[in-house]
Amino acid sequence: MTYEGLEKRTLDRETLSLDQQAVRAAEHRFKWQLPGNYDEIPNAQFGGGAEMKEAVQKILEEVKVNEATEVTEVSKLVEKQLSGAVDLVQTKLIKPDMEFNQKPDLALVMKLMNLTLEQAQVILKMQNPRLELALEDMPFANYCTAIDVNKNVSGQINTYVNPDLNWCRRSAQQEGQVTWTPCIGESSQEIEEKNPWAGQRLDRQVANWDQSRPIWLQSQSRESYVLRQMRGIASGNPLDQKFWSVLRDLTQNKLIAGGGWRYDRVGFYGVFQYVHTRFARFRAEVVGEKCT
Repeated sequence: MTYEGLEKRTLDRETLSLDQQAVRAAEHRFKWQLPGNYDEIPNAQFGGGAEMKEAVQKILEEVKVNEATEVTEVSKLVEKQLSGAVDLVQTKLIKPDMEFNQKPDLALVMKLMNLTLEQAQVILKMQNPRLELALEDMPFANYCTAIDVNKNVSGQINTYVNPDLNWCRRSAQQEGQVTWTPCIGESSQEIEEKNPWAGQRLDRQVANWDQSRPIWLQSQSRESYVLRQMRGIASGNPLDQKFWSVLRDLTQNKLIAGGGWRYDRVGFYGVFQYVHTRFARFRAEVVGEKCT
């Protein structure tokens, strides 16, 4: 983006329409405060007159061009990674006789992602964005078993799951078709950038993260985190050896869930909210609609 108004803002599509975004940018550019109904832009009559209306229409065109370009870049990334995402699920998580409810192809994945310009920009700024297909209906114990039967790090032992999380550790048989959710998230080995709230109580760090992010940007789920961790293990470089990632999954006993690599194994922790820590990190991901 070359115009100043949208360049310095992260605008949530759930809150502002494309027209409203253009008006905000034009306001910033001309330092005008516009009366009237923003929903009617660019057809509304407003104090800036023809010059202002022309500026709004021009910015709308710029937004559409940039949106098409940057979403296309993400589409190319998805196309490159899709077969690997499908292969990981098919070879490590589901039984040979099970099938996806709908075959994950590029068109379907991009339809379910339904990316906005802002989402595409965030994805492209990630250190190592990676597409995964999360199977939310699969028991979490099956994910842990998949890690344990595919060890690839010297001395690796079985996955630890804090029992206070109440995430069942026993594997379960699954039958029928597999439903899946596409998600694109940060897959770098470590989140080196310091958490701006490091050292605060953990519940305050989570609250600050929630307040600072757009509603569509989330910390990773336990399912998508396992998939990315399995890729790290397969390369001999597990994720989060120095820090640990806060997961978005709800827990009982007022614990905050996290994942990392400690003592030669993947661990899923339940951390008390009142703990002060400098090691928590937030692995962001953009989640699409579930394929049902």
